Amino acid sequence: MPVRKVIGIFGLPGVGKSHLSQKVCNERGGVTCVKASEIIERFKGAVALGDLTEDSVEMNQEKLIKGFGLYRLMHEKTDIIIELHNVIETKKGMVDVEFSVFERLNLDLAVFLSADPSFLLSNRRSDKSRDRLIVSEYELGARQKYAMKRFEECFSKIRVPHVIIEPDFYSNFLSLLDGDQ
Repeated sequence: MPVRKVIGIFGLPGVGKSHLSQKVCNERGGVTCVKASEIIERFKGAVALGDLTEDSVEMNQEKLIKGFGLYRLMHEKTDIIIELHNVIETKKGMVDVEFSVFERLNLDLAVFLSADPSFLLSNRRSDKSRDRLIVSEYELGARQKYAMKRFEECFSKIRVPHVIIEPDFYSNFLSLLDGDQ
């Protein structure tokens, strides 16, 4: 029996984490997907953009760790894909998630989805189902660069295999899931 994998997908809001994870889960057996925000919400954490502050982001991380521990137990026979953020956007700025959070989540692989800032901006503007910050392409590029740098630092420090992928997300991600890279 193959060993179960727990894979964290990271990237700025609008990059396509949900699209990718849902496509994988819909097309492959033995894989379950969850968003960190869903787990946090189940434990009464703040996830709406207007409710996010530095303090609420910090409180949310404990809820995420506990909730994901339960989620892992409930899905112990499947691969798990969890959508995460290593940097959280709030209306007052960016909040870094402490590296220890990801260490405690015990991921087997971390994947950062990187896209052209114009793609990010277009996706943010067209997705009316979520409240997202609309900033310039330049600012999105700077935020993505910062998030990728923190991603690289974090997973190097906690010694978790990690990779940054660009489009084509789906085929590149399937290669990682199947262990081809």
